[in-house]
Amino acid sequence: MNKMSLNRFFTQIYATMAGGLIVSALTVILMLTFFSSFYTFVASHYAITALVFLAVEVFIVVQIARNESNISGLSLPLFVIFAILNGITLSVIISMVSISTIILAFVTTSAAFAGLGLISAVIKKDMTQYNKAFMFILLGIIVMSLLNIWLRLPMLSLAITLASIVVFAFIIVSDNQMIVKRYNAVRSINFNMVVSHALSLYIDFINLFIDIIRLLDQFS
Repeated sequence: MNKMSLNRFFTQIYATMAGGLIVSALTVILMLTFFSSFYTFVASHYAITALVFLAVEVFIVVQIARNESNISGLSLPLFVIFAILNGITLSVIISMVSISTIILAFVTTSAAFAGLGLISAVIKKDMTQYNKAFMFILLGIIVMSLLNIWLRLPMLSLAITLASIVVFAFIIVSDNQMIVKRYNAVRSINFNMVVSHALSLYIDFINLFIDIIRLLDQFS
């Protein structure tokens, strides 16, 4: 069986990621219109809901990673569920800012994401070797974010947002390079691999999008 070209592999990954973003966007719209009562419940119990959804999402990420090397058809449905759950929690964040902020954040995120994808293709430095360091830094950012829920320091909030943007910029470059490394390391490509990499990029995009929303909101 001939392996698909690298360009086709990238195309399928980015198309799947885009599909996940569309599912999340539709979920946000439905939450703010037809399911407003459910939105009110989620918003009023946001911390608990977010933690429960996070636990489910971690489970989904692990399952998709495990399915990467087999032909199970569960990866795509799990990805769709992940995107829906993310859309539900994202609806609360989006409802707190203006439409102009959302549009500007999306355009900025899309441009940055595309630019970082191009950078990943031209730089010679292998950023994937720093993945563990990125994860530790990201864990530190999460801890500081939780701490700032009680401290409520505006400058610390700004520093956390800026640090998160920088970290995710590096992670986006690394994840794009990881796609190339994974492609070169295997003899054949299955769709579960596509979904696994699409999920990674989806998570990168959503987190960068949320960080940029917060940054724009802090300066508005």
